[in-house]
Amino acid sequence: MMRVQCLLLILSLFFCKPADLNNPADPTSQLYLETLILTSLLQSSLADQDVLFEGTIYGLIPNSNISISVNSNQVISLASLSNGTFSFSARINPNVNYNLSINSQPSQLECSIRSGESGTILSNKVTGLVITCPIAVVGGLKWYRCSHGQTWDEIANSGAGSCTGTAIQQKYCSVGTNDCNGGSDTGILVSSAGWTGGANSSAWSACNALNTSSQGFGITTWRLPNKAELKSIRICNNDLNFGFDTSCPNTPDPIAAPTLNTQLFPNTISALYSSSESNTTTTYWQLNFNNGSVPSGGSKTGNDYLRCVSN
Repeated sequence: MMRVQCLLLILSLFFCKPADLNNPADPTSQLYLETLILTSLLQSSLADQDVLFEGTIYGLIPNSNISISVNSNQVISLASLSNGTFSFSARINPNVNYNLSINSQPSQLECSIRSGESGTILSNKVTGLVITCPIAVVGGLKWYRCSHGQTWDEIANSGAGSCTGTAIQQKYCSVGTNDCNGGSDTGILVSSAGWTGGANSSAWSACNALNTSSQGFGITTWRLPNKAELKSIRICNNDLNFGFDTSCPNTPDPIAAPTLNTQLFPNTISALYSSSESNTTTTYWQLNFNNGSVPSGGSKTGNDYLRCVSN
């Protein structure tokens, strides 16, 4: 509006405005020129223009594609993204606020816009966007990319992210009974309200604590995976479909420990990880990421590493 007022003031210095020429339809009148200029300025301010969006993305694995929705009416596809800076242009009215959202996720990852999701466009440019990908998606489930006790560090490993700190082992149950898994030899760990006989499960508590922590990334259904779910992230010699409980075979390639995708799950300990599934009164199922085997004789009072999962 200030811009329009200034232009009209300048015009008034060069044009008289006699009553007989005060006609917006008369090309010789000042009012005609004022109307013409005002209309042009208004049309210019309402027109969509190319707006540049710039930011940084963290936690991608190679060959990642992602698409971003801009103001819910256009989708920008970004293919073969690498970690670090990125940019894209969108045709948008620069005089309105913008809103961004993730329209489609990369394969095997869940990303979110951590900074710059919405705001005001200044000078046809938006900077400071931050997208981070702290969650792995395998077998239709959301997986915490770090072992329990570790912290996701998005800027580590040149922006690919890594898990820093020390992984911590926890007990399936404080007693060698079925008091943590519903009373059945083949039961699943139950919530703290279902524990009996004064027993407790530090393994269950560790994953449950993520549901109220900023480290849970807004997900409130973290839990310990069952045996089949743990097996779904195991990779034996590049074989994603090895379904046996035995250790990975040494052919066609030697066993590479840990036996999973280390780009999705960095700094995984090549050791036993706990499932939520009981096997007998005193034992439960584990997965050994050193050789891919699924031992059935883990003592419920023993300590194992944890990787939490969510539906």
